[in-house]
Amino acid sequence: MYTYVMTPQAGEIWQHYKTRGEYEIIGIGKLQTKVAELDMKECVIYKAPSGSLWSRPLADFIEEVLNEGEEKVLRFTKIK
Repeated sequence: MYTYVMTPQAGEIWQHYKTRGEYEIIGIGKLQTKVAELDMKECVIYKAPSGSLWSRPLADFIEEVLNEGEEKVLRFTKIK
């Protein structure tokens, strides 16, 4: 099944499927994995409820994962 997922935007609040924590999106950054500019990956920069900053590759942030019941769910879901 295809699920449409939007790209997170600064100021939005997204919820993690497992922790149920609410994370504020700071923005989309770039991770340079090699010297060549073509190898840059987009990453979501977000703030945890504790105030700590995290980054995760965009593809991982918006992907579907298996929950405890072995059902496919989105890792993060936009709530605000």
